[in-house]
Amino acid sequence: MISVILVYMVMAGMFESLLTPFVIMFSLPPTFTGAILGLFLMHKTLNMNSLMGMIMLIGLVTNSAIVLVDYTNQLRRQGLPLKEALLRAGPIRLRPIRLTVTATVLAMSPLLILGGTGTETLSPMAAVITFGLGLSTLVTLVLVPVMYMLLDSLIQKLPKNGYIDDKEGGYPLD
Repeated sequence: MISVILVYMVMAGMFESLLTPFVIMFSLPPTFTGAILGLFLMHKTLNMNSLMGMIMLIGLVTNSAIVLVDYTNQLRRQGLPLKEALLRAGPIRLRPIRLTVTATVLAMSPLLILGGTGTETLSPMAAVITFGLGLSTLVTLVLVPVMYMLLDSLIQKLPKNGYIDDKEGGYPLD
């Protein structure tokens, strides 16, 4: 939990926004589902090594989402509308995301599949990272753009002065 908060704080500083990291962090819950599913399918236990794998997974998954969101933000700064920026960023950033995930999964595969000295302790970590990254790739390329669009439309609906007017006046948005 502390690692999730620290990653959020670093991204908030990097993006100079409290909402953009929220979009990126939205990819973590389904990723953890993939990690737990990987442990179950590979008959591995939830232990210290698999928990370390989940911490590593936080960094790996947010990296893929950051690549996509950052490029989308660059396209928007160049004047592209949101929908077009998202549609253009996905295919362009698909290759680097896919290559990074493939390299990591292939690096973890011997620990997961092959036996040998030390693999029994490290294979739960490999299962978490392999299955978590596999699911996170789909999540990053689908859920993150959808959340980006929903959050942007929500922000556009908010008044610029920070108040919502109703019958009795307004109240600040805190």
